[in-house]
Formats: sequence, C-alpha cells, structure tokens
Amino acid sequence: MKILRIIGGLLFAVIIVILSLGIFYRYSIKSDIAHNIERFRQEKFNSTLETRYFSKLKNKEENYSFYVPDDDSPPLDVNIRNRALFGQARILITDKENRICYQAYGKNFGAASAIPIEKGEYYLTIDLTKARFGACGVGLKGNFFWNPELDPEVYFSVKQKEGEDFHWPFLLYVPKENVLPVLLVIPNNSGQSTDDFRIHEIKARRQIIRMVRDFGGLGVPILIPIFHRSKSDWRIYTHALDRDCLLTEKRSLKRLDLQLLAMIDHASNIIHDKGQNLGKKILLFGFSASGMFVNRFSFLHPDRVLAVASGSPGGWPIIPVEDYKGQPLRYPIGIADITTLTGTEFDLDGVRRVPMFLFLGAEDSNDSVIYRDSYEKDDEGLIFALFGETLQQRWVVAEEIYASSGCMSRFKTYEGVGHDITNEMKSDIIAFYKEQIDRID
Repeated sequence: MKILRIIGGLLFAVIIVILSLGIFYRYSIKSDIAHNIERFRQEKFNSTLETRYFSKLKNKEENYSFYVPDDDSPPLDVNIRNRALFGQARILITDKENRICYQAYGKNFGAASAIPIEKGEYYLTIDLTKARFGACGVGLKGNFFWNPELDPEVYFSVKQKEGEDFHWPFLLYVPKENVLPVLLVIPNNSGQSTDDFRIHEIKARRQIIRMVRDFGGLGVPILIPIFHRSKSDWRIYTHALDRDCLLTEKRSLKRLDLQLLAMIDHASNIIHDKGQNLGKKILLFGFSASGMFVNRFSFLHPDRVLAVASGSPGGWPIIPVEDYKGQPLRYPIGIADITTLTGTEFDLDGVRRVPMFLFLGAEDSNDSVIYRDSYEKDDEGLIFALFGETLQQRWVVAEEIYASSGCMSRFKTYEGVGHDITNEMKSDIIAFYKEQIDRID
C-alpha cells in the first residue's frame, strides 16, 4: 500500500508538472503572438490576424480574400509569427488563377517579406490542419481591401438586369427567422470617388456586415444599394443624392432615388418569396454622405418612409422651406425647386409626418458645403451667410426651422464626439426605430 501511495504521489506530481508546463507554454505562446500583433499595429499594418489553436477543435484552414486596386501598388509587406508545440502551420497567398505569390511554413518561425503585387483578386490561406497547440499572427501592409465572405443563407447579392428600373446591384440581408415586416435601407458610402467599381462593391459588402452587427438585433431585413461614385463624373455625388443626381442625363446615374425605390420593390418580392410580406414604408439610416442621401430621400419620397435617422448630413440638412430671410433656397439647401427638378408636386405635409432623428458630434468638422462635388460656390456663400460658418452653428438654426415648420424631428448633439458613430448614437437610433416599429399596424 505504501508503494502504491508513493507511485500515486509521483504520478500526481508528474501530472501537476505537465499541466504547469502546459499552462506556462500556452501563456508564453499567447504573450509572444500578442506582442507581435501589437508591433504590427504600431508599424501601421493595414490588418492583423491572430489565430490560436490550443485544441483540436480549432485546427482548421482559414481563408481570406482581398483586392489590390492598382497595378502600380507598392509591394505587399507580409509579416508572420507562428509558434506551435507539434506540427507545422502554412501561410499561403495566391492570385485568382491559383498561382502562389507567397508561402511560409514551419513550427516555430518568423517571416517578413515584401511581395511585388499587381491589380486583382488575391487569397490568403492560413492552414493549421497539421499544427497543434499554438498560435499564429499575420500582419499585412499595402494597398488592398479585404473582401469579406457573405453567408448565402442570409445575404443576397442582387445584380441589375436588363429591363429593370435600377442600373446597379444591391445587397440584401434577411434574418433566418422572426423577420419584422419593415425594411431598413442604408445607402452605400465608400468614402471615395473611383472609376474602379469593384472598390464600391467590396466596401458595400463590408458595410452590410457592420450594419447587421449594429442593427441586426432589430430583426429587420437590411438593404444596401451599390451606387457607383465615379471619379470621372466626380461632380455627381451619387452617395449623397446631390443636385446633379436629379439633373444628369446619364441614364445609369440619373434619379438614384427612383432607382432605390425599384430596388426596394425588388427586395420586397424576394422576401415575399421567402414567405414574408413587407410594408410599403421603410426605415432609413445614413451617416455623412449617406446621411445626406437619406435626409434628402425622405423629402423626395415621404410617403415611403416610416422613419429616418441621419447623422452628420454633410454640414447642412435640407430644410422644409422655400426661402429664408428673403433668399430662395434651391435643392438641396431647401425645397424651392424640388417640384421643377422631379416633375412631381412636393409633399410638405408628407414630410411633416415622417419621424426624423438627426444627430451630430459636437466636435465634428466634416463639412461638405465647402466642396464642389456637394455644393456650388454660390450655395456655399449662401449657407455661410444665412446659417453660419460651422456645422454646429448651422445645426441650431436647422433645428429651429424644422420645429417651426411642424416636422416630427429630433435633433441631438453628442458632446466630445467628432465625425464618428458612437455606441451611444447606435443605442439612440435603435430606440428610435423601435418606437416607430411599434407603431406599425
């Protein structure tokens, strides 16, 4: 018995030592990879990826897609750190034709390379199927855009078709179950003008993932149009639904508001085929350029809007008056010539019935009024003279005009916030939407 107790004690001690070594090794690996990830960030790598595989359940192959927009892009900097107790990890970059552009593999290794790279689609593979008990960190720096994968069970990519009333594709998210009968529409805003439409497509894919993360809890379908914002036609600020969108004779860019309505109707048919009927009216959300879009769209088509949330709409929200202090206000400053531009009688009473939440950061200085793709020079002078030279000065005036015009509007300024969407803003928007959804019959 004494011998058995001694043997049992020794086995217990060995187990404790092994567990302690395992814990120490695991901590050492995590610390090492975390240190390298932090170094990647400090060195301004575009993206850092960290994968831990301390159990068999996490041994897998991870695949990522990215897009390089220019042939004259600088080399892609790749920096890798892997540590494993057993086996080997393999990191691979291939092009669209499955040609290998870069690869590195090993158990405990670090690798840094600059890869000459041309315009096109590329794929990063982190193969951990033969590695055990470790972690891998990858840093990438260069001119590229991640192209996320969308789950085909809940995301639909709808292409434009011959004969349709919209000339651009759109993305649609539909929850798997408990779908509420109202569509949330969020216009795309890529933040740049470019003739490479692929960039707008990829950024819209990334945008819809963020929007589902932020607003998916509402249980509503989400639609994001992919409108082109061309560098060649830079004055037509499509993502803001500017004046040129109503005036241009270019068929693909003209009347994007009507094109969006056609997309909405098409999306309603898709959702109907899945067994759910949507109401006619939509929720709208936009920030910055897309904040301008939804603010203006709600004036053009108030009969289709259940509620609109517009953040930092370009330095000036369109106001529901034809003139101010004797000065006529044309679209998109005011409503003086909307009927002439659209050929449809402007519905002021309809605008007054649309619940509106307009918000701005107290430190926001992103002013579209001073840029010629947003407003003409005469418009800038008029806005500065009548309403103020800063966003915050104008915000107060706009709030007073909306209120005196009988609009169902709520203006809010967030202290200490610049041109950004904070969690507090998101919470307020969700609460605002829930109020309107509860009103649906």
